[in-house]
Amino acid sequence: MDNRRSNPAIRTCGIRIDCIDLDEAVAQTIAQASALRSNRNEQRGVAVHLCNAWTLAYGLKDPAHADRVDSGDLNLPDGMPLVWLGKRFGLPISNRVYGPDLMSQTLDQGRSSGLRHYLYGTTEETLSQLQERLETRFPGAQIVGSEAPPFRPSTRIEEQSLAARIRDSQADVVWIGLGTPQQDELVHRLRPEVPAVLIPVGAAFDFLAGNKSQAPKWMQQRGLEWLFRLCSEPKRLWRRYLIGNLVFVRGAAPDFLRAVRHAPVAPRVMRPWGAAWEATRDIPRISLPQSQLDPDADLNTAAAATATLWLSQIDLPESLQTYGAAKLAQEFACEGSAAEQLSQTLCCPAEDFSEAALQILVEQCQNSRSGSGVLMQDFTRQLKLRQKR
Repeated sequence: MDNRRSNPAIRTCGIRIDCIDLDEAVAQTIAQASALRSNRNEQRGVAVHLCNAWTLAYGLKDPAHADRVDSGDLNLPDGMPLVWLGKRFGLPISNRVYGPDLMSQTLDQGRSSGLRHYLYGTTEETLSQLQERLETRFPGAQIVGSEAPPFRPSTRIEEQSLAARIRDSQADVVWIGLGTPQQDELVHRLRPEVPAVLIPVGAAFDFLAGNKSQAPKWMQQRGLEWLFRLCSEPKRLWRRYLIGNLVFVRGAAPDFLRAVRHAPVAPRVMRPWGAAWEATRDIPRISLPQSQLDPDADLNTAAAATATLWLSQIDLPESLQTYGAAKLAQEFACEGSAAEQLSQTLCCPAEDFSEAALQILVEQCQNSRSGSGVLMQDFTRQLKLRQKR
């Protein structure tokens, strides 16, 4: 289900923002969840990202994260500067989509259609308080599962088990409260395995559970929520708001200038992995054998065909010139890059597929020379070293 071409949108810091208000965001969330429920055979879910200054600032320093968010099905403006920018471009947007409000109203309005909700994040104590409060505020709302993950990065096996539990619960909407960038990464990895609307909402769990105070409405409407939260938790949030806000202002300044000059919205910057995602995002998922792909196996399979299509979208010489051989090798081989993106079109984990993709890339690169003068033999050696880890 793809809304990316139907909503009015802007682009800032290299990420698309759908310029819709809270009411429309709630309506689209419920509509997408209902559509997925009516077709449980649908394999892919819907990725929703709430974008604010910190999300965009983080994407400026991590292109792979920017590509994950930019490939979302619905990117909502969870920050007043994005609303102001949308208005500057003449789009009909009046307020931001605040995570706790989106969650509350979706739970409220989803009762009439029997939406089923799954909560993932924070601590067991907070989840218990949250669930109790939600059931009191919204009697009849169906919360079919909740769990608090360990305070460490999850493994692929743990994520596959989580996806299975969510599928078994038949949840329509999955709310994830892990913080940026972990929650956006998890949404991206769960999307091909969970037929539900996946929404990362950050601190909304703590706000709705009553563990943290929300900024007054007048501060939220004037773009000052960051100041309220900084004063509430200076030790934890000073870097995010003082440094992150400066990075965002620097990254968004050209887009504000474009709006003031009545220039068009900035075009999309197609980084290698973003281009590859666009090439294969609508391909039906391909089933592969249960056994892992052997590095020495014959690659005349659907996986090889998909990898070839994917890699054909990457201008390797230009990518080498932009990133450098070492950086490109690292991004390709690590989780969260092309191998992870490729797995979105296959019924297999990223680590299973990366061997096949890397082999094809090595074959394409062998003994060739890029426009930047980097000897591709050196590049392929780096890939092979990375592959063995």
